[in-house]
Amino acid sequence: MSAYDSVVFIPAEAQFVQNTMFQFSQNQAVANNTDAGSATPITQSERLKALDIVGKVRKQLTDPGHAPIAFTEAEAQLMQRLYVQYIQVHGKPQGDIDWTYWIHFDDSARQLVINVIRKVGGIMPNMPASTYPQGYNPFVRL
Repeated sequence: MSAYDSVVFIPAEAQFVQNTMFQFSQNQAVANNTDAGSATPITQSERLKALDIVGKVRKQLTDPGHAPIAFTEAEAQLMQRLYVQYIQVHGKPQGDIDWTYWIHFDDSARQLVINVIRKVGGIMPNMPASTYPQGYNPFVRL
């Protein structure tokens, strides 16, 4: 039996999954923007998977006693791909802003996303709390 065959989210995780999957299904990022200022096109199949996920999670969110959620392999893979990307791109320098300006997840938000990835069958270690990515800062303050 795979991890995604029987998933129980805590309310915060369920709310996160419902919100992000709904936004994804609408082809929108948070506040209708990506960092580049535009939403990335998604396929009809991805949209339908996201809406199926929203429907399943909403049942668990509205009725905490609801049985565990059984996701399909394709739904679990969609969530794993999106949430791993979400973790990896958070913390990059934003556009033309100074190299030392970073957007960070706080530790609890990062851990919540990692918990969701693990519950749907993904393997992800706890990320270090230091700035991601690590590396040489070419723009030293004078």
